[in-house]
Amino acid sequence: MQSGAAILSYIGHGSFETVGATTFFTSADASSLTNGAPVPFMVNVNCLAGGFNDINPIGSLGEDMTNNPNGGAIGALAPAGLSIFFVGDVVTDQFFGSLFGPTRERVLGAATLAFRTALWNQGSAIDLQSYTYLGDPATRIATPAPAPPTGLAATAGNGQVTLSWLASPESVAGYRVYRATRPSGPYAPITCDSATTTSCVDATVVNATTYYYYAVSVDAEGFQGRWSNFNSDCDNGPDCVHALPVNPNPPSTPTGLAVLDPGIGGSLSVSWSKSPERDIRQYTIYYGTQPGLYPVKSTIPASQTSTLLTGLSDGVRYFMVLTATNTSGLESARTAEVSGTSHLIQGIAPPRAITDLTVGVSGSDLVLNWTQPTVDIYGRPTTVVSYHIYASPLMNFVPSAATQIGFNPGGSNTRFVHVGAAIQPGSLFYLVTAVDVNGFVSGAGRDLPNGIQTMTVALISRSPQTVRLAWPAITTDIQGYATLIDHYQIHRASTPVSRASLSASTLLRDSITSLTVDLDLTGTTGPSFFSVIAVDDRGNLSPF
Repeated sequence: MQSGAAILSYIGHGSFETVGATTFFTSADASSLTNGAPVPFMVNVNCLAGGFNDINPIGSLGEDMTNNPNGGAIGALAPAGLSIFFVGDVVTDQFFGSLFGPTRERVLGAATLAFRTALWNQGSAIDLQSYTYLGDPATRIATPAPAPPTGLAATAGNGQVTLSWLASPESVAGYRVYRATRPSGPYAPITCDSATTTSCVDATVVNATTYYYYAVSVDAEGFQGRWSNFNSDCDNGPDCVHALPVNPNPPSTPTGLAVLDPGIGGSLSVSWSKSPERDIRQYTIYYGTQPGLYPVKSTIPASQTSTLLTGLSDGVRYFMVLTATNTSGLESARTAEVSGTSHLIQGIAPPRAITDLTVGVSGSDLVLNWTQPTVDIYGRPTTVVSYHIYASPLMNFVPSAATQIGFNPGGSNTRFVHVGAAIQPGSLFYLVTAVDVNGFVSGAGRDLPNGIQTMTVALISRSPQTVRLAWPAITTDIQGYATLIDHYQIHRASTPVSRASLSASTLLRDSITSLTVDLDLTGTTGPSFFSVIAVDDRGNLSPF
């Protein structure tokens, strides 16, 4: 206080002559202060400190602070009576809000009107009458508050708002602009790109969002003044400064649209590249089961660049396009059409079988050619890394290590020369299988037989422990074409295993030609998990 505080505030117990439940400041102390000029304005939220009819010769604390010729206070605001209910929060919030809030009221008497109005509105008439202003109500508080700019205007553009105003009538160091998305706030200062000393461009807005603004003057010491406007009549009033930026142009067409079958059934994974515009509101996928016809649509928030379309029918090709819509409601042109087919993939998914193998003669050699498989047995993209080439004098031979005559590394290496084969006596029959990046091998001569969808397991004897497995006959390959099944394999494991993990170590019974089998499990421990694999006459094993 000796160094020149602007406001001296106390909230707590007190009396006419004292401050504190245990006295630490009295009227006598107030009279003896020599804090000189400038002196503060005193705000006391207690009892009686604002009394002006004290019968004691010293006077109340508020009187002695105000009447001290050598210091004290320039004025005092304090209750002259007792209070049953605490209204200090209303008094301090409204009074200090007037001084340091949007209005930056410098006249002390006028600054008391807000809390007096609030007390009246809540029915605290006694407290309203009790609070006394001691001093000259026309006194101005010394805290700086430079006069505001006037005529603030906001002009909306595409992704920006241009703000302009008339200079403050006082000499100020600069201006600061505040923004909110509601008239009531909350407001925050913005970085506004200066155009002139009395205008700037807010380039951080999002199209189709209404923004509310006010500006303040700032002096050389950083003190801010009164708001230029209060946005108090935004229905259609002159005090409201707002702008709604919009984009007059639709977004660019999205790029990178791609479809992937995740193999989980009834679903397609769709992805695309993020649009370069920053005012994208959503993406829309239009899709259907015929090219160029898209009766169904799905909207995706702008924050995403992928989605999973569900509820699709397996084995049906879906055609789709994508658009982007900005916050101004304008939609881009549609992308080029892409398509995909959903599958429920059970077991493994090796490449499609090579079915266009040709054999030609080149001198004494036979030359084999074929086309590189690009999709797996479910029609999804696949990557072939090598080929196995087999030959036998028997037409319907089963490929094996004994009949393998070559190995081609690389998916594009689709030519093989069987040296001297053209001059060998008798006939030769050839098969080529493709191997993908996972090591899965395509069918030999035809696609793999279809998998067994259902199987029943029944306990038919406890001693010896015997179970009966039964399953339906497999008559087609994975593509639905007729095939010839040679036999079935029974695999057993003590824990669930994937199709890729089935091997000689899990093979329990082989060469089963019936559709049921009884298995004696005597000597086995723990649970049993069974798989039945179909084997066609080429030795191709079903994928599940």
